[in-house]
Amino acid sequence: MFPLEDLPIELLLNIIAYLPLQSLQRFRRVSKFVNHVITDNEALVYRQAATLHGYVECINGTHPPREEFNNPAYPFTNTASWKEYFDLTGQLCLELDRNWVGQGSATPRTYCTKNADVHRIKVDEEHGLLFTSHETGGIIVTDLLSGDILWTLPQNYVRTHAHLEYDNGFLIFDRFDSDKEVWRLDTDFEPAQAPPHARPDSPQRIASLFAEARYPTTRGHLKPWCLITTSQPTFAYRFAYPTLVVMSMDTAYLWDIPSATLVQTIRDVEEPFTHDDGDGDERATISYVDVSARHLFICGWHELRVFNRADGSLALRIPSQPTFTNARILLSHERRDAQTVPSTLPLPSFVAGASPPPRPSWARPHVSRCGRHLVAMLADNRLLLVENFERVVRGQATIADAALELNITVPENDMFIGIYLAYEFGRVSTSFRHLAGAYLPRLRNKHVLINLSCLQMSAARLYLTWDRRRADILERVPEPDGHSGGAGPGPVVAGRGGEGAGAGWRFDIEADNMDMYDEMLEDEMTLPPGPVMELHAGESHLCVSGRRGCG
Repeated sequence: MFPLEDLPIELLLNIIAYLPLQSLQRFRRVSKFVNHVITDNEALVYRQAATLHGYVECINGTHPPREEFNNPAYPFTNTASWKEYFDLTGQLCLELDRNWVGQGSATPRTYCTKNADVHRIKVDEEHGLLFTSHETGGIIVTDLLSGDILWTLPQNYVRTHAHLEYDNGFLIFDRFDSDKEVWRLDTDFEPAQAPPHARPDSPQRIASLFAEARYPTTRGHLKPWCLITTSQPTFAYRFAYPTLVVMSMDTAYLWDIPSATLVQTIRDVEEPFTHDDGDGDERATISYVDVSARHLFICGWHELRVFNRADGSLALRIPSQPTFTNARILLSHERRDAQTVPSTLPLPSFVAGASPPPRPSWARPHVSRCGRHLVAMLADNRLLLVENFERVVRGQATIADAALELNITVPENDMFIGIYLAYEFGRVSTSFRHLAGAYLPRLRNKHVLINLSCLQMSAARLYLTWDRRRADILERVPEPDGHSGGAGPGPVVAGRGGEGAGAGWRFDIEADNMDMYDEMLEDEMTLPPGPVMELHAGESHLCVSGRRGCG
């Protein structure tokens, strides 16, 4: 073998560009010559390493690290050189990657322990805020660092089981009459910019005055921005700044929220569903919607439809079917006990075919923040991931070639289906009964997961509601001494419930009926409830901002 010293420096640097950080550190110790080459070209070498790992966007030149170069999925530290960047931040990024793929650990934390009937959650890590709506009504804003309540709207003002949307400082929730209230963070609120044609009504203004008087500090406060009304009853909506899409039975209304302006109406978005007997007088139920700058995504029971926002035309139809793609991954269904495994485990998988199941229904889609990539869940626990789905729209590829199908198998007699889906920063998260994968402690009971009402994900954290009472009641986990107890071992990390919830449980209308277990709750009043669990994929000191990027 010829010595490395005989290679041109330019060629050696090109080879080094393909070395991951761990190998780069070891390669420096191969010889003094290699160490000198890397030392003399540190700006280039470590910038290339940052690009290789995806910690920064692909850039040219050897400019020092700048925040605009950063991939929002990773933490960033202002430094004078790329070598210093890796010394201060690289290890955190590597550890974050290891934790997300199940080679590290997750640190749990619980919020809203005194207001545990959490229904929906939204998170703003940039401002350090947690927004929750509740089964009995009301909205609470919580400080992510201290866990203190910063601001609330009362139960007699916000309807029960209110849905929440939040992005870029705007909080949106629905009333029983289908109107949508829009509130804005006080720190971003400029009265002169408020839309004059959709001003908040009297109840909004009065509720704002009461909330302001109750909480004298302004941190986490919101003020009413506008009131969105529609001429038809609506039932599904989704906010991706600056656009709010609101669905009626067959019409999509798209609003620009900063100006409170209806910018687009797309009609006949859901075609009649044809039965096997040829009867087509019913319309398929719309279960979920999403929106990007270029497209509208409508999830019906039997078809996922994508519309062009430019002209309202139908761009893509994906009917539900037993199999979609040429590349399918079947995930293991091995049962594991939460006590015998760490918080996070590797995810074993193997490529396999799938036997044709009955025609499944779609559950929900999500589009990446950049608008290019699509992920959708079916009710039979399959995920469809389509990278750059516009290739399919343009006819450059078929769904079979462009998509990856992820089949999370369950026993044939298991009625549990996946419901909640989060897609951020290139990662997909969903809830299932038990899986040899990224395992959350004590979340293996299928009835508990059916009662999970919300799932949110950031660059370094996963937030979910969890009814720990049902976990303890429906599937006892042995304590270290072999006895069965109420709280179980480990930290108290929990989700939905409520103080005294056993006397009158309220359930999400989207969840399965759990009446058969109510009698089991009557004798379990001593079990502590808990509302929102945060699983931190990074170290305890890794508190990254929720900067937005292509998910």
